[in-house]
Amino acid sequence: MSKEIQKIESNKKSKIDLLNINTSALSASLGDLVIPRLFYQLVIFIIDGSNSMNDDSKNGISKAEDIDKGIKSIIKRLNKSKNSGSFDICYLTFSDEFVEVFSPKSVKSINHNQSFNPLNFIEPKGTKLCKGLKHAKNIINKYNEKYKNKNCQVLLQILSDGAIQDYEASLEVVNELKNIDNTTISCQFLESHIEDGQKWFSCNETTGEVNYDEPWTIGKVRRYEERIANRFKKFASNSDLFVTSIDPEEIRKHMIKSISTVSKID
Repeated sequence: MSKEIQKIESNKKSKIDLLNINTSALSASLGDLVIPRLFYQLVIFIIDGSNSMNDDSKNGISKAEDIDKGIKSIIKRLNKSKNSGSFDICYLTFSDEFVEVFSPKSVKSINHNQSFNPLNFIEPKGTKLCKGLKHAKNIINKYNEKYKNKNCQVLLQILSDGAIQDYEASLEVVNELKNIDNTTISCQFLESHIEDGQKWFSCNETTGEVNYDEPWTIGKVRRYEERIANRFKKFASNSDLFVTSIDPEEIRKHMIKSISTVSKID
């Protein structure tokens, strides 16, 4: 009889006593839980750190400050994404030389309140992009090799006012990058604040010296910006990945559009 009773009781489903659960142990166990990445998306910011980044943007603050606001907005948005663990970020800035501010790391490890102002990381002089692009190419190749059996994508995000001194050499490297599988290049042209009544003069960007003997009309300034923007546009993988805005929200939307083939950001 006792064996019969024991057998019947052993088949009964036990009730969970929620009052006696060790929540500390449960939290610790869940803390060790690793959710698999859905994809491997590297975003490389390559940011103009030349003297012209001290000039005013269309928003009435320096271009460097606008860059800082825009990237902070992007990082903050990515951190809120349901797929935040699938994004890696790298940040380079360039002038006469280039500086790798930080190598590829998870967006979750980045504080969106830290500085992304390029002038805090490099001595502002000329606008020479080629060396930075070659370094970015090495980063891309290593990332692709590391995750060659994964759903891997790379977005190179270039922000500049476009007056690139080593333009032809830079364009040659850009065309090499476009031929790398799963790699996309997008560009934001940093427009200047231009309005009637302003005085403009020729300037040596490398030294910062202004030539007051060569005044420019507003019309000439606008034509110059349009010409530089059209040259810079050739760097983007396609025309949809080129914008002439530094509004942080527009930059964020532009970046989301450029990686939409990988995932949708919530």
